Amino acid sequence: MSLAASIRATVGTRITRRLSELSARTKRLLYWSLFGVESAGMLGILWIALPLYQKLLSGPAGYRPGRALLPPILAITIVMQLSYWGKRLIRPPLRRGDRTVLGHMLLFLARLSFIFAGANLSLLLFRRFPESNPSPLGVVTLFVASFAQFCYVRELEALARIVEGGSTGEQARTVAG
Repeated sequence: MSLAASIRATVGTRITRRLSELSARTKRLLYWSLFGVESAGMLGILWIALPLYQKLLSGPAGYRPGRALLPPILAITIVMQLSYWGKRLIRPPLRRGDRTVLGHMLLFLARLSFIFAGANLSLLLFRRFPESNPSPLGVVTLFVASFAQFCYVRELEALARIVEGGSTGEQARTVAG
């Protein structure tokens, strides 16, 4: 076993043991707190990136126009990923519901969120790439931020299906993580 695998196994065992000691109420509180942090991160990315998107949509925006946005977007992305993967470890059982309208609203929000991520990715990589001459860090940040948005969308979709009264399999995945 490699050193990295050994460390991962040891840390994973300790985290799992500690999380199993938490009460159901504490797990729910922690889950929804992390979901709130991840949602705030998604809004932060939209808030920061929308002006750049509008600028690039209207025409060439100059040499590396998003350079100043890299640190905050990278920081937000890291926090979103920590929240997402943390939630997957502690995902509490959620009661299935029969709230179709709320489920549809969550699915709509999920799709809308990912449309923005996809539009940003397409505009920056395929339309404005040559003119803006992005740095390698900028391209990596774009992909990492898009992945964080994808993870957020997956969480919204899972919640929507449960709220709508999703199948037992979806509930089991939600309970088990």
